[in-house]
Amino acid sequence: ALYRIDPRGLVRLGESDGGLVLGRNADDRGVLVERPQPDGTRWIGRLDWNNLEPEWLVQDGNINAFAALGADGTLVYSSRALESRLFDLVVRKGDSVRRLDGDGTRSFLFPVCTADASTVFAFVLRDGILELGSADPTSGDTLKQSLARAFVTDRGSDELALFMSSAQGARDGIDGRDWILYHRSASRSEEHTSELQSP
Repeated sequence: ALYRIDPRGLVRLGESDGGLVLGRNADDRGVLVERPQPDGTRWIGRLDWNNLEPEWLVQDGNINAFAALGADGTLVYSSRALESRLFDLVVRKGDSVRRLDGDGTRSFLFPVCTADASTVFAFVLRDGILELGSADPTSGDTLKQSLARAFVTDRGSDELALFMSSAQGARDGIDGRDWILYHRSASRSEEHTSELQSP
């Protein structure tokens, strides 16, 4: 069920079909959702605030997850083939689709873009090593060539990346050049600049 926060309290807007997983953020048109399919693939959509009908934004033969919308409508998400365990990073704006492959060695998780869509951030996980990654999504070439990473821990996991990303959120992208993360071992939130070191 969807609710609107009103000065008088919560107002129930209605209920959508079952089988939807709530996504990471929303915009003035609706809220992001995911729908696992019987064949194991996963779609990404936006559930319209008014009619509660999903508009499917990503509907292919891959497992697509962890989507976030930028303020300008840029959609960033992780995508992997059914037979793979590693996620690529995908950036979509209008008809333009740019992809940063994990090359069979690394996985890109929980991406988010800056408010002006000039930088995409994601966690990068490879063989238990968790890093922060940033890249320029202007073109497919700049997305690949500008990737910079910063070491976080050698005891990384999908679950740790999710936990650390919870401090930032994904609404309207990241304001400014910094990424806010919750560092579990330090028990505090930290800011990380988008100007990470290139490998």
